[in-house]
Amino acid sequence: MSCAAVFSLFSFLGASCTPAPELTTVELSLARVPSCALGKPDTLSVRALGDFPGEVAILDPARPTLTLDRFPVDSQALVFDAELGKVHAGAVVPLRAASGARSSWLLPDAKSCPLGDPSALALPGAALVALADGGLLIAGGQDDSALSVSSALVLREGAQLVEQVQDGMLLRRAFATATTALGLENGLVVIAGGNADNLGSAHDTYEVFDAHRSIFARERSGKLLTGPRMQHAAAQLLDGRLLLLGGRAEPSGPALASAELLDVAGAHGEAARGDLAVARVSPRLLVLDNGVVLVLAGSDSAGKPVSKVERFDPVSTRFRTLAHSPTAHAEQVFAALPGGRVASVGCDVPGSAAVGCTLGLLLTASDATDEPDWHDVPIDFSSQAPEGLRKLRLLPLGDGRLLLTGEDPSAAIARRAFVIDPVAGTLTHHDSSRVPSEVSQLADGTIAELDAFGASLRREVTQSSYDTPSGNLVQEPFAFLARDLAEHWQNTASELRAAADGARVDVAQLRFADTTITIAADGGVTLLLASARGEEVAVETDGAAGLLVKACGGALASDARMVVTRRGRTLRIAKSDGTVLCTRAIFEGPLSVAIRAASGTRIRELRLARL
Repeated sequence: MSCAAVFSLFSFLGASCTPAPELTTVELSLARVPSCALGKPDTLSVRALGDFPGEVAILDPARPTLTLDRFPVDSQALVFDAELGKVHAGAVVPLRAASGARSSWLLPDAKSCPLGDPSALALPGAALVALADGGLLIAGGQDDSALSVSSALVLREGAQLVEQVQDGMLLRRAFATATTALGLENGLVVIAGGNADNLGSAHDTYEVFDAHRSIFARERSGKLLTGPRMQHAAAQLLDGRLLLLGGRAEPSGPALASAELLDVAGAHGEAARGDLAVARVSPRLLVLDNGVVLVLAGSDSAGKPVSKVERFDPVSTRFRTLAHSPTAHAEQVFAALPGGRVASVGCDVPGSAAVGCTLGLLLTASDATDEPDWHDVPIDFSSQAPEGLRKLRLLPLGDGRLLLTGEDPSAAIARRAFVIDPVAGTLTHHDSSRVPSEVSQLADGTIAELDAFGASLRREVTQSSYDTPSGNLVQEPFAFLARDLAEHWQNTASELRAAADGARVDVAQLRFADTTITIAADGGVTLLLASARGEEVAVETDGAAGLLVKACGGALASDARMVVTRRGRTLRIAKSDGTVLCTRAIFEGPLSVAIRAASGTRIRELRLARL
């Protein structure tokens, strides 16, 4: 079944459908940001994204309306591409189950466009989070008098102005945390802790923002088990619980080592059985796609940076200090990358022992007994930021690359933005309109950069198998693969050779359910299939006996292909001639795909195709 859609230029009217004669109409609109002026497009195209082979429709910019009926009913988003002379602009409009208006910004590539709304800003200590159903929540912070506020703002997708949340938060809060509560009904955000003023203790409560009703729901508020907390860290684990840790109990108070787990759906909390090895203020908490939970950075009670990295075990609820830590810098920022990796950018400015910036990568494994390690990645910061950077912010772009923003203290125009590709080893300068104190990526892919004076919007073009879902999702030569480290792989047009034991590649942003994976390899490989909840199935082979599929007890010749098919809850492992080696049960829903290989393994073919 397909859906009809009617579009008028820059005021698009679309439709999603149910079986005739019923039809649900959704208004689709694209907004422009005046600071990045765009003329009329020379060409305009739209394509649908979802768990299906994609189709592209070419729109005639000279025609006021055009009816399309080729988009599948289960489309998840529409992607618009416009060519305006030498400028390319794009937009993504998410399509959700509920009917109603849909909107997004049409933004030029690699440009930072000031929004122009003086109310769209992030006060010091404000809590920001991208909403699961679209938009950005900006809650609390301190005003010019250093008083905490209870006001909250929502920047909607495609909006020119922010909206005030009616009645604001239940309490005045600054230096609280905001965490999307996925796994509950869509659109809930937990605002936890924070302080009301610079006297007395921090709050020992949390409250929940309901994005559907655009209110803070008093009936969902509750107490933090471990007491007051501010300048702490919070993140959602893969099992849906929220982890809160560190911070301090009052302004200028000592650092906290305590942690707690919060189940908002069941209104239940529990203190972690173990404390942090090092008490930290303003730590960084990362939950990686392989389920590994890391605590990084922050400062101790004396205000000195903490270099040790700790790993949290969600089962035992205890922390373990890792043997290796990144090299300490005056400023350091971290971001999660595909394949259980962490990127770290550290910078030192004049007056430090060493001046400049460095990039490092931490490789982790889901096995809690494995000890991860840091690797220095050669990036030429010296030619573009020879005096280092400060006020750093780091954002993963989803395809293995990173957006780095900051301030260059040695330049007349101090604001800087770079896109980093850790595997290619490239650092590309991009336009910047401010030095943001907060950077967040919205559900439609728009990146919001905010400080105490305003907001800017940018769109960085990312490419993945999700954008080209027909045919082989891994196009030659092995495109759309996020390699763990450049030196772990030798890539040619005909093969991908592992140069280290445990070398890993991930298919970036794969979001399909029923899939066929074909592998031809000389050597030992492990195919890893994982769900968004952290469930994982490993299909391991042994290169010493051709391709011995350990999960099946069957063997393949060394030059044979293994075909792994996932349909619904069934995983089938077979030879390329159709001979089935075994079947087993697997989780439902979209999956991610990765490969881990032994040193010397040659992957001669890797094909992923939708069923």
